[in-house]
Amino acid sequence: MTDVRSSLPSTCEITIPDPGSKPEEIFPNRWSHTLISNPYAIVTPSSISDIIATIQYATSQNLKLIPSGGARACFVPITPDVIYLDLRNFSSFHLDEERSEVSIGGGCISGPLLKGLAEKGYYTAAPNSNGVGMTGALLGGLNHPLGGLHGMGIDMVKSFTIVPFSMPDGGALKPVIVDRESVGEEKKLWDVLRGAGHGMGVVVSVTMDVFPIAKLDLDEGNKVWQRTLVFGLDALETAIEAYLTLQSDVPPEMNFFLGFMRAPPTAPRPGAPVVLLSISFFGPSKKAEKAAVITFSEEVLAKTVNATTTLTPFADIHNALDPLNKPGGFKELHGAFVKSITGSSLARVFNSFLSFTNDNPTRSGSSIIFPASNTAKSESLAAQGDFYNPRDRGIYVQIKTSYPTADGKIEADAFAKEVHGIAREGDRGFGRKDWAFANNMVEGMSLQDIYTPDQIREIHRVNHIWNKGNVGWCPTTEEWLWYTKSREKGAKPGTILQEVVEGQHAS
Repeated sequence: MTDVRSSLPSTCEITIPDPGSKPEEIFPNRWSHTLISNPYAIVTPSSISDIIATIQYATSQNLKLIPSGGARACFVPITPDVIYLDLRNFSSFHLDEERSEVSIGGGCISGPLLKGLAEKGYYTAAPNSNGVGMTGALLGGLNHPLGGLHGMGIDMVKSFTIVPFSMPDGGALKPVIVDRESVGEEKKLWDVLRGAGHGMGVVVSVTMDVFPIAKLDLDEGNKVWQRTLVFGLDALETAIEAYLTLQSDVPPEMNFFLGFMRAPPTAPRPGAPVVLLSISFFGPSKKAEKAAVITFSEEVLAKTVNATTTLTPFADIHNALDPLNKPGGFKELHGAFVKSITGSSLARVFNSFLSFTNDNPTRSGSSIIFPASNTAKSESLAAQGDFYNPRDRGIYVQIKTSYPTADGKIEADAFAKEVHGIAREGDRGFGRKDWAFANNMVEGMSLQDIYTPDQIREIHRVNHIWNKGNVGWCPTTEEWLWYTKSREKGAKPGTILQEVVEGQHAS
């Protein structure tokens, strides 16, 4: 095999792992060490030319190429035949106020973008965390706290600039810009990139809509109304009732969540089960207080351990969640969308959470949250040809599983599957289809939880055009399907995609 250091431009920073190194030493900033082994090399390009050269090298040497921004996609396996492309030199962004848009680099992280735009009085779609890579989030759809006003993150994208892993005409690699006006196979690529874009190439920049913070009519200029109620174990029923009451009429400006977790080591009672009800309102306080009136009732306040209301600077709305961005360890995010959920289901989920974390204290970092928001705007944008399906589902069920060693994944996955089964009971009773979320894929899950059979076939077709040599990771690529299914007796290369489409196999 040709040496990577002599094959790539000198402007690339190249690291070849020592055979004795551990993955956690090679990837100290990666959010999770799940599905990671030592890669073939880590390449940090400085230019688009560097990226093209790296793609060409990977293709010639039969290697895989995984672009990385926020290092949060723990469902993408890093193996010894992978070149890990670190896009940290593509993390800048540029605001164009005249065009009401922002151009962000392929390695841009959500927190710096949120804060940088807020300083200039603007915002765009950014995930509910300061540590997520913007490009990766957009390729899966990108849910965000202002979705009730603007739809999903992909609804705010104006264009992608991507270096494909192959060109449709077989010609030399070059950047391709796809947008709302694209036609032909570029239009098909544009569609797939909005919700199923993993593995088509290296996205080097994205242009998105921006909006003035001033138009939100926030109090004190740019501060967001936030209210948090903390409940103990004995007040679970009260917390659930308040959460369900909030769902009865959700304004577009509001998002909120019910959360089950364990108190951190710094708390008065470390490890104690905690129930959290948290609300953010992107509008004036008077309107927020009216929408959240249930949280001010005497019945609810009598059951709370603590209740606080704050006005948070727009740039800091996700700072409280920064401890969850701590890198390392074995953890995953499992996500499902539901249209409705009952109080009894929520109580049973809480009991499952207690059981899972009581059995093994090393799982205490696990948590479950149920974010909820208004879906009317997202639903109105559904006929745009994207690959995001659960637009009518206003409740998200996100399970963070945390376990001490790689062997804990099996039990953690079983726990998450049990919780999602409980949470989906109401929808299943009405005959609604299960929907998951591409941004929270997990090894072994069914692709039909995310895409329809026709969508799976189209992803596979488009991937064959722009990733002809299977250099990139795509969930429908036969080789990657084989990687995740190789432990199953009877799985045969070359037949797995059809089995996935027909629902015979999880992917």
